[in-house]
Amino acid sequence: MQASTPGVHVSGYIEQLGIHPFHVLFYTEGQIVAYVAQCKSAVGAQSISTLRDPSSAAFPDKKTTYYYCMLMSDRNLPVLDILSSCHEASWIQGMIMSFNSSVRRVNSGRLVTPKYVVTDFSYALMHACIQAMNEGMQLAGYLQLT
Repeated sequence: MQASTPGVHVSGYIEQLGIHPFHVLFYTEGQIVAYVAQCKSAVGAQSISTLRDPSSAAFPDKKTTYYYCMLMSDRNLPVLDILSSCHEASWIQGMIMSFNSSVRRVNSGRLVTPKYVVTDFSYALMHACIQAMNEGMQLAGYLQLT
């Protein structure tokens, strides 16, 4: 799979795969390059959506799988996709931090973050984004800042 989408800094599409908890983190170097360019632009907005796996209602004994998608606001181009059966802030933050590590590799060691992030009302997702994109800032500090 890595040979199918080669990159200078990031190869492949599936960047991380795990069983307990189930998770898949996927993006390509081209998506990271587009993300970095937009974060540096005047627009710089991202949207992170959370969708619950609709098949979870059909299989009640199966753990619910969530789909997270980070979209660029001006093109609706996904730059990060995550499937995960864990919906905890620290876990989601870890997934975003893994993406941030790839952003640093592509961007000469520097992290760029969007000017703002739009999410649903998921506390876990909001807390994860605040911490991952603001160097570990806690929610109380974020509320004081804003």
